[in-house]
Order: sequence, then structure tokens, then C-alpha cells
Amino acid sequence: VDADRAGEAETLLRENIELVNAEPVLQGARGVALAKSDRADEAREVFSKAVARAATPQQVSMIARQMVQGLGLDATIAALPATPEGNALWIAATTAELELGAGRASEAASRLRAVASEVAPTDPNWASFEGMRALALYQSRDFEAAATVLQPARDRCD
Repeated sequence: VDADRAGEAETLLRENIELVNAEPVLQGARGVALAKSDRADEAREVFSKAVARAATPQQVSMIARQMVQGLGLDATIAALPATPEGNALWIAATTAELELGAGRASEAASRLRAVASEVAPTDPNWASFEGMRALALYQSRDFEAAATVLQPARDRCD
């Protein structure tokens, strides 16, 4: 796909569809190949299945980056929350990460604020999530809120 041979890439991936369907990131690669072959509707369907099958937040993030490569940033941000069966928290964090990268800190902060109550301090991803939330608040110039979000983490270090 990166060598501008999307048609060949899609054919190879389709010929190995059982392996592709078992591995969400490979499914995302197929989505890129479809999108680059002017088959955006099929690509969106494949991306949706890939996100739904992702087993970790890292896989969701990788697939989202593939979506950006194939569909563009705005289409990806619009499509991610509508992904069926996906982990809503992972999707929100990934979408916020894309928004932060695009300089849309206020949108990212709002998105993370909406799901913050779903992340318990005992969650292994709590510190990463709260760090991203504080960064979004800081970049959107809400310094007091950013400090408030970081306070529990500081308390844990004391």
C-alpha cells in the first residue's frame, strides 16, 4: 500500500482473508488498500470490523492511524465513535489522541471529559488516560482544570 500498489495489496490480503479476519491490524491494512483503490464504502466497513475486533487500546490506535491514511482525519474522527461493538473508552481516547495531533485540543478535552468517569484509578490505563486529559485541557488553555486532573497523580507520588 505504501508503494502505491493498493490494488495488488488488496488482492494479496483478500487471498489470505482468513488470516486478515483473525488480525485486526491486517484488516486495517486491507481497509487502507480498499480506500486507496477508490472503494471507500468497503474500506469503512472493513475498518469498522477491525476496530470492533481490536483486543487492546494500542490496536485501536494503530487501526485509527490506518483509517487516517485511507480516509483522512475528519472521516476517521466521524467514523470511530460509530464503530459497533468497540470499546467506547478506547475509541474516545484514540479519537482524542487524533484530535490533539491535529491541534483540536478543545474537542479532545470535551471528548475525554465525557468518558472520564469510566476510568477508575485502579484501571491500568488510568495514568495514561488522565495524562492525556490533562494535556488536552492544558493545550486548550484550561490550566486550572489541567492541574485538578493531575492532582490525584501527584498525590499518589507523595
